[in-house]
Amino acid sequence: MSKELRLAVGIPSTDTWTAQFGMSLAFLVAYLSQQVPGYARQQFTVHNAKGSILPQLRHNIIKAALAAKATHVLFIDSDQTFPQDIAHRLLAHKKQVVGCNIATKKLPSGPTARLAAASTEGTPLYTTVESTGLAQVWRLGTGVLLLDMDIFKKPGMIAPWFTPYWSSALDAYTGEDWAFCEKLEKNGINIWVDQDLSKEIGHIGSISFEHDLIMKIEDKLAI
Repeated sequence: MSKELRLAVGIPSTDTWTAQFGMSLAFLVAYLSQQVPGYARQQFTVHNAKGSILPQLRHNIIKAALAAKATHVLFIDSDQTFPQDIAHRLLAHKKQVVGCNIATKKLPSGPTARLAAASTEGTPLYTTVESTGLAQVWRLGTGVLLLDMDIFKKPGMIAPWFTPYWSSALDAYTGEDWAFCEKLEKNGINIWVDQDLSKEIGHIGSISFEHDLIMKIEDKLAI
């Protein structure tokens, strides 16, 4: 058996959560009483960082996880729905960074995961009915993301971790998630997506945005 699992569930949010998220979290907490295969002992904590500056909230969660000597942190945004065994399934991959491909909150929706490409925006990774297994990606949103805390022992992984910056190529600011992915890339840390689990994630807006609402680029051009 492996060393003790100390999981920190990190939730960045404003002052309110949706009922759908709250129920998903309640089921997750209950399910965490079940043994995670490969670990002799396990414990978990839940950290809710509240505010309006998302990079600061994610920073605070990592600091709290480091202070708690967590072995892993699982970011889950407060506008997500997810299955109760999400932590068990992500931990089973034994990857340093693994998460879910989230459907964006717009119509037509789109995936947040990107494969490396010549384009500054990368190539979208689609999660379809046929998608399965793990896929290595270039960029990924941090709405549902499991991190092995050992990555923060690397010399290049010191704070700040989530610093947005201006991209003249995109004529826009990058998100804190892309900035974090860039830091991972510079430190030789691969990013993975669980395609099966991604199909079970909802992104709550005026509706729950899921992958059946995503239109591929060629479909959009045909409209």
